[in-house]
Amino acid sequence: MEILNDYKSWLSDNKDFINLLKKNKSAIYQRIADVFRILEHIDKVYIQEKKVDAVLEEIFEIAYSYLFDTLEEVKLYYEKYFNRDYILFRQYESLINYILYLEDVKNSLIDNKQLTDENRQILDEILEECDQYLNSKKPYKIEVLEQYNDKLDAYFGDSKVLTMLEVFDRIYEELMIEK
Repeated sequence: MEILNDYKSWLSDNKDFINLLKKNKSAIYQRIADVFRILEHIDKVYIQEKKVDAVLEEIFEIAYSYLFDTLEEVKLYYEKYFNRDYILFRQYESLINYILYLEDVKNSLIDNKQLTDENRQILDEILEECDQYLNSKKPYKIEVLEQYNDKLDAYFGDSKVLTMLEVFDRIYEELMIEK
């Protein structure tokens, strides 16, 4: 599996940042921990059996792509917005995590052809407000995120769209991977 080598190389290149998140019990790391576990599980299967079936290979490709994109975005915030100041970064971690969630929701709605102009506008407004907090480094309270959730519930409350993380949670359970 060629992509496995790409993943291992990427993992090696990013191990310091990943370990920083992991050792500090970052909420962002917790968000993607099961994706790492899925990839590790498929890697073990490949090492033991010298192959994986098409389903596991597809899961690996999607999970790696998701993890790559997510971590690159987080690194961008860490490096560009916070100049590698982890203490300052941690103060905005919940907000960054929320942005990742919003983008995941938006992508899921797009993939399922359920994103309307009105829904897009609501998501974009909230994302813009979140970005303003990050750019200005002005303090925010967790209640702000709760207000955003209330606003989203008003528009998407009945939506049955699964985010990628919800899909990965189901895959994780289906593969019965031990923590």
